[in-house]
Order: sequence, then structure tokens, then C-alpha cells
Amino acid sequence: PHQTLLKLGEYNLTVVPGLLGLQGAQLLGVLTPSEVTLFSRFLSTINTLVLVFENPEQKETARFHIKVHLQSITPLPERKNVCWLQVKFSTTPAELVQILGQYWEEQELRFEAYQKWETKILLDAAEATLLGYNHYAELWQGEKRWKITLKTLSPKSAEFVLPEASEAPDEAQELHLKLYFRSGVLTVTGKSNAKGSLSLDYSNELLSLLEDYQFRKTVLAKKKAAEAGEAT
Repeated sequence: PHQTLLKLGEYNLTVVPGLLGLQGAQLLGVLTPSEVTLFSRFLSTINTLVLVFENPEQKETARFHIKVHLQSITPLPERKNVCWLQVKFSTTPAELVQILGQYWEEQELRFEAYQKWETKILLDAAEATLLGYNHYAELWQGEKRWKITLKTLSPKSAEFVLPEASEAPDEAQELHLKLYFRSGVLTVTGKSNAKGSLSLDYSNELLSLLEDYQFRKTVLAKKKAAEAGEAT
């Protein structure tokens, strides 16, 4: 993201891709009201978008200079000086099509893994340590906040205990589950099914974290089995 540029005439704007597709993109940029007025004169003209993709495994870098039409600049009402800049590609490079296509295929497989997952992790002391869970979680729904005790966790669900005398979340409204791990903080959206039970939306980050946990658990089990075999 830090290498993404939108070139408008003699100006180079550092922007962040927010939405990216085969025919265009929406970019986040920081612009003052006077800059919005200035850059609005480039609407519907041919400009250049620079996108850079890195492959960490192969240490390769793909840099694209794409001709685009700037279609709109829309300030976000809740964020001072932050704007959406919507662009439409004049042409889409074949290599970019391949990169996005491969990403979408991988995400389909990830979503299938999420749907097939059945195991619930019981968050006792040993399992929480292996998972890297810090025994701290919060529920957010609108202006309401709850510090909860998490009992079980999976990519699709969570079971929890609210503090005593707390009002339960509204089952009709979306909520956010904020989880604290040694590796960082993770937030997942979902809904309350019943008292103490959550249905979680797909989160690639949570799925990856739990898959890593399962892999480590399998490795430890094999190691213990091998050590037990050597002992006998």
C-alpha cells in the first residue's frame, strides 16, 4: 500500500487501495478541501495509477502503471480530510488479471475450509497458551461494550460468559468480537444466536490463526507419541 501512487498531471498522490477489481479501484487518500477542488479538474481525464505487488515467497515484485479515468472524489464525513478516489481502468494488464484471479480462487478455498470446520476449541489454560490467547475478549454492539469470558472458539462460532447482571446483546443487530492474542488484536463480526453463543462471519485472519494452532497441536501430539514409543 505504501507504494501506491495516483498520478494526476504533474502531481503524485500517495493513496491506499481500499477496493480493487478487474475494471477499477477505490482508493483512500488524504486531501484538504482545497486539494479536492484542485484535483477535481482531473475528473474524466486519463491519469496513471501505480500498483505494486510483492510475492514474499519468491521475492518478486510486479509493478503496474495503469491508465485510468478518475471518476469521483468523495470526502468521508466521519474522517477529516480522508477521501475516496474512484478510478476506472482504461485497460487491465493480463498479469494483474492473473494475480487477482489467483487470489479469488484461494479465497474460495479458504471459505470452503471455514464452512467445513466443525471443531470447537475449549479455551482452558493449556489450549489458550498453545493458541496464544491472552484470556481477554470484548463484545461491541453500537455504543455498548462487554468484557467477556470466552469459553470456546472456532472460525464459525464462539461461546462466552457475560459479566453478572449484564444485559445480553441484541440478537437482531450485528456485533463485533474483539480478541486479544500474543500476535495482536483481531476483530470478527457476527451475531448473537442465544445467550452466551455467537455466530461468526468468515474471517480469513481468524481461520489462519486457528489452522496454525491445529498444526502446532498435531506436531506436539506426534512428538509426544514418538517420545512415548522410544520410552517403551
